[in-house]
Amino acid sequence: MPPTNVLILCVDQQTTKVLGCYGNDIIKTPNIDRLAKQGVRFDNAYTSSPLCVPARAAMATGRHVHELKTWDGCHPYTGHSMSWGHHLIEAGHSAVSIGKLHYRNEADETGFSKQIIPMHVPETGGDLISLLRSPLPSGRNRSKLFETLGPGGSAKTDYDTLVTQKACAWLQDQAPQENKPWCLLVSQVSPHPPLNAPVEFFELYEYADIAMPKILDAPLHPWIQQLRNTLNDADFMDDEAIMLALRNYYGLCSFADYNIGLILKALEDAGLMDTTRIIFVSDHGDNLGARTLWNKSDMYQEAAQIPMIVTGPGIPKGRVSITGCSLLDIAPTVLDGVGIDPSCADFNSLSRSLFSLANKPDDLERIVFAEYHGMGSPSASYMIRRGHYKFIYYVGYSPELFDLESDPEELKDLGMNPNYRAIIEEYEAILRNICDPESEDRRAKDKQQMSLEVAGGRETVEKLGWIQGTPVPGEKSDFWR
Repeated sequence: MPPTNVLILCVDQQTTKVLGCYGNDIIKTPNIDRLAKQGVRFDNAYTSSPLCVPARAAMATGRHVHELKTWDGCHPYTGHSMSWGHHLIEAGHSAVSIGKLHYRNEADETGFSKQIIPMHVPETGGDLISLLRSPLPSGRNRSKLFETLGPGGSAKTDYDTLVTQKACAWLQDQAPQENKPWCLLVSQVSPHPPLNAPVEFFELYEYADIAMPKILDAPLHPWIQQLRNTLNDADFMDDEAIMLALRNYYGLCSFADYNIGLILKALEDAGLMDTTRIIFVSDHGDNLGARTLWNKSDMYQEAAQIPMIVTGPGIPKGRVSITGCSLLDIAPTVLDGVGIDPSCADFNSLSRSLFSLANKPDDLERIVFAEYHGMGSPSASYMIRRGHYKFIYYVGYSPELFDLESDPEELKDLGMNPNYRAIIEEYEAILRNICDPESEDRRAKDKQQMSLEVAGGRETVEKLGWIQGTPVPGEKSDFWR
């Protein structure tokens, strides 16, 4: 394909289950849905880690979290492994970011010609309480996530509005002046909490139209139960609060979509639509109360599966691909888009250009890998998705196995079913060919313990409390105990 500009439209904590083009009949996301109609929608796309900081490091570099050692929210990307931006700049292309990055800071050489109003990890160095893993901290005594529920917007939605304005201005004023294909990353916070949708988007929905989250008949997996006990947001929720949270999340999804519409209009007005390929993606999903889980941090579809859409010159229109893919594929895609051979980069061997995959037959055997070493986890968890099976490996615990063809809602765990022993052994062998799960678990915990000591030790961090989300630029972190 001939080189073009590349526009990455990234949202935060967007589950595929609340997007029109992924089958939700209630949500109003016309601009994202239009991208899907104009391009290729990947139905089996996954995060590399269901947590912002490690996911965004993998997206930047095309490398696994354990390769980068970006284990959690306290060990962000610093530019230590080359990103797609580094390669673009070396070749004389512009690589510009507007909005949330969640790297260490703006001073690090992370591969951008310019960072415009970037959001990075908090000034404290991240969510320090996530360093407490052996043993895990006790659950929260209160949750700002649900004490502040309600429409009216927030500093985060104000920030997204500003991000959108800056993106439109760059496309209208700066992009036409570029003499080589460029890449612009525009990253909103929405629909990430706080769950305070602007009123006009909150009012797009009625409570009667939104279903309550699914609850399993069986007990939670023991690893998941420990995660839930630590990240205990559900303990503060009654049915009324759950519905208010969901309605605000829906509103934030529509708010993010509205902003995307404004950016696409600016691209079109600048005369760049025919010379730009677009990637729409999220860093991870959101459980939204399924299994009584909120936020992210696990490998179930709600949190681990992500939307991924590509469109533009040379991309088939209206195609749905079931080839497995992940955030690792973003880096080679950007290079491929602007005309740089991705093979020149030291990306992981599993990564591929989405633009190339969009033009190839579906590959049901392509391996997708994810891992989690972050807050609330008693040990590392890993996911292997290949074909219609998803295998979840928990260090020190029994695995889970789901047949997503017959059980798309993951209601029937086959992990201890003797009839699937051969499948489990096969998928565990795939995992161990990628990494030694126990060794990486130890490495993560050792690094977290070292970082905990630097932060003043367990007592100091527990006294500091739980951080209530990364603040927007110019604000200080808010801790609750």
